[in-house]
Amino acid sequence: MKPTFGALLLAGALTVALPLSANAASNFTSGNFNEQDTAGTSFHDQGTCVLFAGPRGTLAANRFLMKLGDRHSSDHDELQITGDLTTFKSNLTGDTEYLLFPDDPSAANFFQNVLRRQLHDPRAIFIPYGFTARVSDVFGSGSEDAFTCHVSLTGRVNRAGKSTPVSLTFSGGGQFIAGIDRPKKPPANPAVRLAQVKAGPSCPTSELAPDGLNPLPGNGQCPKGSNCLLSFKGYQWWTSFNFRGQSFPDHSGYWNDGLKTPFAPANASVDATGLHLLIQDQDLGAPSGPAPAGSEVVLMFNSDGSPANLGYGQYLVTATAKTAGTWNGLDLNAAFGAFTFERFGTGGGTGTMNNPNREIDLSEISRFGWPANDPSCPSQANPPQLCQGNAQFTLQDWWENPNNVHRYSIGNTPATITLVMTWRGQGQPVTFQQYNKGGIHLGNLPAAADNTWTSASNQNIYIPGTNCERFHLNLWMGNYRGDTSPHPPPKMLPYEVVVTNFEFAPIK
Repeated sequence: MKPTFGALLLAGALTVALPLSANAASNFTSGNFNEQDTAGTSFHDQGTCVLFAGPRGTLAANRFLMKLGDRHSSDHDELQITGDLTTFKSNLTGDTEYLLFPDDPSAANFFQNVLRRQLHDPRAIFIPYGFTARVSDVFGSGSEDAFTCHVSLTGRVNRAGKSTPVSLTFSGGGQFIAGIDRPKKPPANPAVRLAQVKAGPSCPTSELAPDGLNPLPGNGQCPKGSNCLLSFKGYQWWTSFNFRGQSFPDHSGYWNDGLKTPFAPANASVDATGLHLLIQDQDLGAPSGPAPAGSEVVLMFNSDGSPANLGYGQYLVTATAKTAGTWNGLDLNAAFGAFTFERFGTGGGTGTMNNPNREIDLSEISRFGWPANDPSCPSQANPPQLCQGNAQFTLQDWWENPNNVHRYSIGNTPATITLVMTWRGQGQPVTFQQYNKGGIHLGNLPAAADNTWTSASNQNIYIPGTNCERFHLNLWMGNYRGDTSPHPPPKMLPYEVVVTNFEFAPIK
């Protein structure tokens, strides 16, 4: 049963009880963000609210950090609230509850520094008049880490003898990310550490698949005896990653709450031609009957059944846009992804606060609902780069830095492309390459790629270290414009992409 949230009120010093589930997921929601700055410019944007509980990274076990931001500024953190945190078990539900004791001046001081950067005036003084915030449960959301977040900060900024009003408000969905146990200090010898990560003793399947590999045996989504695993290119790929329990009565249990779209295990299959990913109608048990669903596979095990902690190295994916005929012709409401992602333990991921789920996106091929040359796109797209090209290489968290989304164009001719990602290590630049043909292997890469990008050194804070992440492939439809429901499915169903090759080579 989904736990209920207590109320959170912020106004100077406070004590807050938040009965948050110990089984938090890692999907991010957005809400309305407004800022009236001292120059009189009003920002009304999609924003984010996230609550981190320690320990995680530099956040101690007895501390919390609440971050709010939008997507029009360079760093997107417009407000941060810090404070002390204690936990206890509820006598009624047995859930972990959190008591938050915010630092009195933390929000005003942080916002003052933001204003100073925006105004290029290190002497600007922010005088707060009112500061309130509250958190309440999102009943019926089905997500155990979802809550509503309402924040209002008002005051005046004094600079050069003038006083000007300024305000910041947020109202929308929030995400809770629980703390994680501090990892043990790794061995001094990097080779020893890599061997330990590859062996995967700290990444049990029970943590990566909390509901089991085949959470609903007998419902027809996975072949009997398969454990929802497919064999492809020397690895075993899991198809039930998006099962979220029976708390989604309108959408069944196979639902991605961040993308607001269903995924059906039966929509992925393997034959002699490759790994088939489809968007097509499936009966997932929803009261409304069969409905369009996407597909996703996760590289879980080696061929012998041992955990496949691939980690640092070169990843290669070759894929064909079967239904569309060309990648430039991919339906507006379809997206093909290839990426690393970690869902592990109570916090949903063990990465740092810059990239909690250790996600790097080798491929996000989609126009995300925007037609080419749509005149309304530049003013409405989030981020505005989505108006350019039809594909992207992405670092996470993408909303933290506009340069983390690198858009490019795949031309009209190729039905088959090859994508390569070189992940060298934590805090080191990542190189992405895209080739307009198949038949390419890691041992015979052409001298020049059709599209390539290497992240800049100032983006190294978003490059994760390896731990329990897995490599994913998916074909999906989602809430591309921040809506609460999926966009329409592709006009032609079934809609198919075929992955014909996957290769990995560790960093030597």
